[in-house]
Amino acid sequence: MRFKITLSLAKVPSYLSYNYQYELSGWIYKVLKNADEEYSDFLHNQGYINETKIFKLFSFSHLHFQKFQKQEQGFRIESREISFQIGFYMEKGTETFILGLFRDQIGSIGNKTFQMDFKVSNVEMINFEITDTKINLKTLSPLVIAKKTERGKEYLSPEHEDYEGLFMQNLLEKYKSTGKSIPLSWQNFPFKLTILGEKLPVSKLITIKAESEAETKVRGFLFDFELIAPIEIIELGIMAGFGTENAMGFGCCNLIFD
Repeated sequence: MRFKITLSLAKVPSYLSYNYQYELSGWIYKVLKNADEEYSDFLHNQGYINETKIFKLFSFSHLHFQKFQKQEQGFRIESREISFQIGFYMEKGTETFILGLFRDQIGSIGNKTFQMDFKVSNVEMINFEITDTKINLKTLSPLVIAKKTERGKEYLSPEHEDYEGLFMQNLLEKYKSTGKSIPLSWQNFPFKLTILGEKLPVSKLITIKAESEAETKVRGFLFDFELIAPIEIIELGIMAGFGTENAMGFGCCNLIFD
């Protein structure tokens, strides 16, 4: 299920660091914990587990500002309302739970330099139906695919020869992590990822836990792409995110409508 969450800022202008994903993720977990501690602990400490990986099956987009200015260390936000999309891979029928979970919540995200206070002013469900195994998608936050090398972790561009294989492998492992078995019919399915448009994918380097001893950097890419995959896999990606680091605000994608 997918939702649009609108935030009303406590003051205008407000200021926000460019690297806010970690703080926004922390606020989302706080909302979950306050509303349902068991569900929050499940997401944060366990997630859906398969043999080798742990997945936290939700993702969220960048914040959307109507009016803003870019400054040296972050955004000067000049509009009262801002919004973002969030998707959860959960059983159908839990929409009311999510709507009530975020409605009227208050929060604050930021770092030592910038702090942004807000209240949730609206939560609405985004309805869509996947009816085809071939769809076009746009990244709403950087999509991360990485592989281990002798020098450590290497973040791959969508143009890398290994990107498509790792992208599909990640989706299939997410699917198995929910406890479902891969259907035999998928063994011969023509999985395919194709970059759309003439523009090159845009690289984004995001700092996680900025200004702390645990600071790390994650590289993802923004681009449009065509995906050919089983409908169940497409739905999983749209809800839970594509690629890795989804619960940290990476790999959120939206349908491109003609």
